[in-house]
Amino acid sequence: MGTPQFSIPTLEALRLSEFVDLVAVVTMPDRPAGRGKQLQSPAVAEYAKLHNIKLFQEANINKSQEFLSFCEQSRPDVFIVLSFAQFLSQKTLDIPRLGCFNIHTSLLPKYRGAAPIHYALKNGDLETGVSIQKMVKKMDAGDLCLSLPVEISKNDDIVSLSNKLSLLSAECMPSFLEQLVTSKLKFTAQDENQVSIAPEIGKEEGFVDFQKQSALQIINLYRAFKLWPSLFYYHQGLRYKIAEMALSVCSGSTLPPGIVDLNSGRMLIGTVEGVVEILQIQPEGKKAISIKDYMNGLKSKGLNLKFAIEG
Repeated sequence: MGTPQFSIPTLEALRLSEFVDLVAVVTMPDRPAGRGKQLQSPAVAEYAKLHNIKLFQEANINKSQEFLSFCEQSRPDVFIVLSFAQFLSQKTLDIPRLGCFNIHTSLLPKYRGAAPIHYALKNGDLETGVSIQKMVKKMDAGDLCLSLPVEISKNDDIVSLSNKLSLLSAECMPSFLEQLVTSKLKFTAQDENQVSIAPEIGKEEGFVDFQKQSALQIINLYRAFKLWPSLFYYHQGLRYKIAEMALSVCSGSTLPPGIVDLNSGRMLIGTVEGVVEILQIQPEGKKAISIKDYMNGLKSKGLNLKFAIEG
């Protein structure tokens, strides 16, 4: 059970495993995408079609009579879940003989919820990982049977870290499956006192306030929200998206919070602690442009290359 491209390496590992008879794939329905709003299948559905694997595409798998009837006939031993975007009812959790196992992209009990990769980057963590848990009705609260750590480098962003964790999820499958079929899995209850939550990201969380946030905080937000919702700020009533920024605090530069200085040919902005450098900017309603083009536009209008932006 999975949906996005992120799930494909693990699905491939299951399809090729000597321990697995992959009887079906479950994913979300096709959805409109792109400017033309044409229906597009999830990556997992495309993979299943390519390899002639029985496919269920349901908005709520718990209510699919076709799926439930299929399970009664095929009597599956196990469900493997990764980035599925649906909760499983207790009735569904009880179907497989050996249980349902969820692959979660954090070291549980840290970052239970929908956005563990985003929160690890946002908080400047140096390590995250993959956890496999036996699923229960409560979100991400099941007993752990495998945890593998991975380093977060200072240059990692949501794209590179997601790739690392996607591959790590697949890499842990052979060991997990061998232990599963030989009844050697060891289960450890999660420490409820160590739980932290990583809920879905809201659009407005990309707002940057240079008057209240430090350079390092802003850089970490950019790493986490690069794809969506993206970082943005307001200046003179217009919204500016930070299309690209440097991933290190500018050394040797000092500017008051919220002051923008383009006089050096670079776009430097002061924060409450440190200075950030913007490499590409996207003015509201326009395409992303280089800082050189942005600076030339200001010059052509006779505007200052050093100014303050509001919080």
